[in-house]
Amino acid sequence: MVDAPPALPDSAGEHRITGRAANGDELFSLGFTVPEVADGMGSSSFAFVVPVQPGWADNLSSITLAGPGGSTTLDRDSNFPMAILLDPGTGRVRAILRDMPQADAAAALALQASPDGLDVLFSRGIPD
Repeated sequence: MVDAPPALPDSAGEHRITGRAANGDELFSLGFTVPEVADGMGSSSFAFVVPVQPGWADNLSSITLAGPGGSTTLDRDSNFPMAILLDPGTGRVRAILRDMPQADAAAALALQASPDGLDVLFSRGIPD
């Protein structure tokens, strides 16, 4: 969860992102179209900031992305390591590093990124 203004999809589409509680209750569900990246040779990406409702922080158990190509789920058992580099003064995200060979690489990168360093958050999925 981040402190940021909401950024929701502007159109419905064939993709859906759904957050669920451990008991299976749906907390949120958004349909959207994945925009193609200009000059991305057919690649696409998306990012949303969903406004958190009371009780979600303790109850969010999984997030599933589904579309024509299949689905994938992020939950407490997921193991998708990443490092999130934050500016310590503003709290703004400076980088999200995925597929890192080791956690120490992200820490070294953060120290080299600026004289004051960056705050480094590590994640493997949805935390307990």
